[in-house]
Amino acid sequence: MTEDSITITDLTVGEQSTLNELLKQLADKTPRNLLRAAYYDGKNAVRDLGISTPPNFQRIATVLGWSAKAVDILNRRCNLDGFVVPGASVDDFGMSDLWSDNYLDTEAPQAGVSSLIHSTAFLIATQGDTEADEPKALITAKDALTGTGRWNRRQRRLDAFLSIIDSDEDAKPTEMVMYLDGLNVTMTKTRGTWSVDRREHKFDVPVEPLVYQPRLGRPFGSSRISRAVMSLHDSAIRTVIRSEVSAELYSVPQRVLLGADESAFKNSDGSIKTAWQAIIGRIWAIPDDEDSATPRADIKEFSQGSQAPHVAQLRAWAQLFAGETSIPISSLGISTEANPASAEAYYASREDLISEAEGTTDGWTPAWRRTAIRGLQMLNDWETVPDEVQKIRPKWRSPATPSRAAAADAAAKTIDKFPWLAESELGLELYGFDQSFIDRAMAEKRRQNGRQSLTEIRAAIEDARPPADANA
Repeated sequence: MTEDSITITDLTVGEQSTLNELLKQLADKTPRNLLRAAYYDGKNAVRDLGISTPPNFQRIATVLGWSAKAVDILNRRCNLDGFVVPGASVDDFGMSDLWSDNYLDTEAPQAGVSSLIHSTAFLIATQGDTEADEPKALITAKDALTGTGRWNRRQRRLDAFLSIIDSDEDAKPTEMVMYLDGLNVTMTKTRGTWSVDRREHKFDVPVEPLVYQPRLGRPFGSSRISRAVMSLHDSAIRTVIRSEVSAELYSVPQRVLLGADESAFKNSDGSIKTAWQAIIGRIWAIPDDEDSATPRADIKEFSQGSQAPHVAQLRAWAQLFAGETSIPISSLGISTEANPASAEAYYASREDLISEAEGTTDGWTPAWRRTAIRGLQMLNDWETVPDEVQKIRPKWRSPATPSRAAAADAAAKTIDKFPWLAESELGLELYGFDQSFIDRAMAEKRRQNGRQSLTEIRAAIEDARPPADANA
């Protein structure tokens, strides 16, 4: 567990106070963040009510992936495809290098998952060590288990951030970086002694929170794995466990043998038959005993317990869970549709999820925008950011068509109404092509147009040339 205070003698009074404040905040939030991570990873211990699970079945390892599904299915519709500047190309400022050097095509989805699990993740832009083969502008993502910040409500940004870089085997920090306004303070513990290194810069606090569902009073938002989600998850797991217990108890039909004496359960040598011999053996061929009050043994069989009540209850939990998370119930593995839905019905069943994805990307846009601007400033050594770059915006794939196949279908319908888009970069973007393909396609189009123009010029020259004199 993270310590809630660490005394480092080389820090100033203000720095020490800020450090302890951030450490305490991180320690206070860690238990709930670990709990939500456990739900996402399927490692949470189900809450036993004391009546649903017999003692012999309490160690059943039952896992349900609904909490992870709630996070992943939303994150799959929040795809960052790059950045754009109206009226200009972002490549003119080095955006392609910033994107590829920092693997943002894979880093962005990971940051999104952490944001949805813990309510916030953090984007950090720093100047990389080029001698150590780092990018000149380094963009990294941090989750809420190893980073926390102090929000300035008036300026609407962080004015302090603490990042735990490394810890010992007891989870005690051994290396930390505290980002202050214009100052990075690196603290390293070696052989029990803390050393401090300070580095000034011109980038304010170079950290941006990537927040899910922020609201007044909660600037760091709320987790996608809410209390309601966790409660429904627990209830569904208990239902699954009860169905497992029922299946185990009734896997062998239960019978009652009436009117038989103990000899029916003995071997020829007088030893008692085992339980399995009694179940699968030939003990049912019992002779009549005319001298007994019950001359003929009678066997009764209990019908096997039905799984239908468990299935119905699990479907009810799934419906409540789907309503809470705005995801289709079919995505939880329980479908109530006998036939495939129409395209309109399919879209309608996902309308809430699409709206949720749009709201999520709207909330993430400021953090990605500011991070991209700060990264370009570091990459190009700008003292001030050009006005044109201030207009940069993240480009999100449409949440209604998250797959490229769906995007291509939607693009065909759009271009059918606006044919002029087919000859533009925007038309290719609608089809879901990445920027490298678009650049190559437009370059090839320019080459073909150049060849056609050259052919037309040659033809015009030939037409304008006077005919040769036949008598010459």
